[in-house]
Amino acid sequence: NAPMTAIPTLIKHCKGQKQPRLIFTNKASKPVNQLIRKLRKAFKDKNNQPKLEQLQLDNDLYATVEKIRDGMKVVNQALGEQLIFDFLIPINDLVRIAPIFDLVFPFDQYQKNNKLKVIEVEFAHLKNTENHGGNLILLDNPGPNEAGQTHLRPMLQNQLNKASADLVVMDYTQLKSEADAQIREDLEEITNTVKNRIYALVNKFDNCDRNGMQVNEAKTFVESLTNGLIRKENIYPVAAKIGYLANQARYACLEDGSLPEVNDVAWIEDFYQEAGLRRETYRTPERIAESIDDLWEASR
Repeated sequence: NAPMTAIPTLIKHCKGQKQPRLIFTNKASKPVNQLIRKLRKAFKDKNNQPKLEQLQLDNDLYATVEKIRDGMKVVNQALGEQLIFDFLIPINDLVRIAPIFDLVFPFDQYQKNNKLKVIEVEFAHLKNTENHGGNLILLDNPGPNEAGQTHLRPMLQNQLNKASADLVVMDYTQLKSEADAQIREDLEEITNTVKNRIYALVNKFDNCDRNGMQVNEAKTFVESLTNGLIRKENIYPVAAKIGYLANQARYACLEDGSLPEVNDVAWIEDFYQEAGLRRETYRTPERIAESIDDLWEASR
């Protein structure tokens, strides 16, 4: 629920890799570790003390500041969702911390795919698909103005040029916000690059109630919002959160149809909340199976 792509991240289908594994080679991590060393030096400068005091007002950012002081170094691998998340947090914090101390995050070093972070994991829907000589790789890019970093634009353009398809992720709850003009501006910049291979995923559609824009209305609105660049038939309202929970539950079910203990797996409590299975007595194998199917369908 927070931006986690300060630099593009490749997410690659890797058959048999049940736990996601992040790989960040020595060559790729070198520019970031150089920035960390420069920041550590800047923190020791007495002239920067007012800046550090100001940063203390932001608990999350200051936690990364303290890690840098304590000798933080970017690792080359992380296994499992939580360790990957823990890896990504300081990388993204560096983007916001560096300018405060008149330093620049090394975006220019990440123009080429061989220097990007790679997450390898088995895509559940492809695990039984025979290899037909191609790979499915998702490239998660920062938005054109993420964290106010306008110099991300050239890197984004470069990546869009190489993609077979471009998926713009929008927030259903923010479609009518002041960001409308910014969305149009961003898309107009990439029009010549993406041409006829652009699609929209309108996420958080689970927030739609009877008074909100329904599927066809949302599609029409986005087509209009993008001045027709994204056609109605290429716009998909989805609810990624509940789709994720349904999919996780489907593949985590034990032989008797039950799910692992809540204390063992973090997302299971969220699944029970979304599925209306708050009471333990409701959590029968039959109800769990029905809830998985219902949530998956609702996620579109």
